[in-house]
Amino acid sequence: MRNFLRIAEDRLVFTEAYRSNDDKKLVFSTPLLTDMEKFLTYRLCNSLRWDRQLPMLLVVSIPVTNDKIAPGFTITKAPGPGFELHRTGEPVVRYGDDVQLVKFSHYVNLSPDEIRESALDPEGKPHFMV
Repeated sequence: MRNFLRIAEDRLVFTEAYRSNDDKKLVFSTPLLTDMEKFLTYRLCNSLRWDRQLPMLLVVSIPVTNDKIAPGFTITKAPGPGFELHRTGEPVVRYGDDVQLVKFSHYVNLSPDEIRESALDPEGKPHFMV
């Protein structure tokens, strides 16, 4: 799996592809650097946990479905590829894969340090479940 991070139209865009010449699948996009930092921290922390043979950090029970979105958020189909994540009273729109957006809605209020703290705990405490 290859990951790509770029800036497009004033947004940070994270995509992935199985090979560098494959079509890139939108995973997550945001105009805010802090959002991308949290997204990448969560993703890299789960990769670290995988390497250490620890269970993944979960924000909701599996399977992750759109109805498990955090309170105060809505998710809708985007006009282009993927979905849109909206937070009540906030003008920022995040785009991406619906599963990733549902997860993000649950850890958006955490700092990267809080995500890392839970990642280092074998049980994902205090902010996640495993």
